[in-house]
Amino acid sequence: MLEYNFDIECVWSAGWKHWPLPHLVEGDVIYIYIHRNIHDWSASNIKHRHHVPSDVKDILRTKWTIQAEHVPNNIPRTLLEQREVFLETIFAMQGSIHYWVDYDWLCQNQVRWMSALRLPRKGPIKPYGFKVGPGGHVTNMSWKPIKYRKITLPYNESYENWADHMITRNLEALHLLET
Repeated sequence: MLEYNFDIECVWSAGWKHWPLPHLVEGDVIYIYIHRNIHDWSASNIKHRHHVPSDVKDILRTKWTIQAEHVPNNIPRTLLEQREVFLETIFAMQGSIHYWVDYDWLCQNQVRWMSALRLPRKGPIKPYGFKVGPGGHVTNMSWKPIKYRKITLPYNESYENWADHMITRNLEALHLLET
């Protein structure tokens, strides 16, 4: 989405997208954090089992090691423990993150959000998952948020509230929130 619309190069200098490393942050890199609410994020991971060993049946209660390369401090944790470690890392990096956005909001406001970014454009902004019709007009958009059945989760509310606060503050600074 970003490389298609902007004259930029995406780099993973501070670690791969889900496992950043604050000590590798570079001053000339723009960092973007996309946050998904705890309930849909957990349900998506339960349904799709991203990086979960096949023998783990209950990813909420069983401790497991992420099956992916380049995961720092990859020790057995439950799904929610994995998220808390990730949010602790994002908390440590907050001074380096330029743009904060909510996943569900972004799904519905891609062009609006990208139009507010201060990045060099390649041309007219097009949403992710678009189909181009006659004359180059966007005819269909396939990136939609998926809502899941709500489950009761024991999670660190302070990190979740902090992430929501940072997103709101950033969207306000970009003049993207309705008043």
